[in-house]
Amino acid sequence: MIRSIPNPPMDHDDVARFRNNLDKHLRDDYTAEERARIEARQARAKANAQRIIANCEGKNPILGRATASKFGRLVIESVCPLTIMHQ
Repeated sequence: MIRSIPNPPMDHDDVARFRNNLDKHLRDDYTAEERARIEARQARAKANAQRIIANCEGKNPILGRATASKFGRLVIESVCPLTIMHQ
């Protein structure tokens, strides 16, 4: 299981960078180059998700399948292994 770090250590530069990025996002103040990088990253993420779903017979493997165990507990089963076929 991946453990989350609720409050990662941050110095003043990290806080300033976060606030700057948040301000840019709220004002939608991106340069053409930044906007192109963001759109390319979003398209790549969407394509990867669609490939995973296609490999899993159209089911979303993240959500899995909920079934009841013989003890009455809810069990989440994975629909298929998370494999990505490289093109």
